[in-house]
Amino acid sequence: MELNSTCLECIPLHKCTQLKDDCAVLLNSQWPRSKTARLHSLLKSCDALPCSLLLVLPVQSTYDGESRVVGHSRICPVQGRPLACWLESVIISTRRRGQGLGRLMMSKTEDYAVRLGFEEVYLSTHDKQNFYEHLGYGYTAPVVSMGSNAHLIAGSQFKKLREELNRTNNRTDNGPKCVSSAVTSGKHHSTNTVEQLTECIDSSTASPGAPPPVAIRSAPPPPTPPPVANQSAHPSTGAHQSAPPPPTPPSRVNRQTFTEMYWMRKQLV
Repeated sequence: MELNSTCLECIPLHKCTQLKDDCAVLLNSQWPRSKTARLHSLLKSCDALPCSLLLVLPVQSTYDGESRVVGHSRICPVQGRPLACWLESVIISTRRRGQGLGRLMMSKTEDYAVRLGFEEVYLSTHDKQNFYEHLGYGYTAPVVSMGSNAHLIAGSQFKKLREELNRTNNRTDNGPKCVSSAVTSGKHHSTNTVEQLTECIDSSTASPGAPPPVAIRSAPPPPTPPPVANQSAHPSTGAHQSAPPPPTPPSRVNRQTFTEMYWMRKQLV
């Protein structure tokens, strides 16, 4: 069923909490986690940020038991940039994709961010960079957003922490860095994630005298053991045969590293 975009509303979740369960189902269809954890995160939505925005259908436009919540986005503050916001968890329900709702969700989210006083918006993506390019986003260096935990560190504290991170990175020749970016074919990409940056911040603010954070490289997989000689002789030649080597154990997954992450920015006003 095609939709008239004018009939859809973009509503902050904290002003329509009766839709929280439908929103949790939509987000978990793309990024699975427990319903309890999902609701705990969603119910942090507020005017002071983070703010979850819902793209909502009118009741008469739903069919076959369809949820009224067909889209979601989340606006968070950016550490050290009071006029910038971070956009995450942008999703359109599978049934409604291909109808231009992604563009509509982004447009309504950006309009809402402007009403909140923001002048620029940042986001990151692994595979939707072409979509965001068509919406006016360009490639940029990484920024840090702590989402709903932004209140835990003041702007002045973050500035000092960023200086410490930069000094740490300058001292580190090898291994992943807390803040790093590279340019490939004119596009910035990063080998770290916001989660890694947040962990670095958490570790550095755990105690007043804590040392600057140092990113830890995942341990390499254990070496393959040498083949074990088979003590039994071949029935025809009498020669001893070597048993095939055991299968190589799977390498440990580094959950902090992605092959490629694109950081993007758009000027709103």
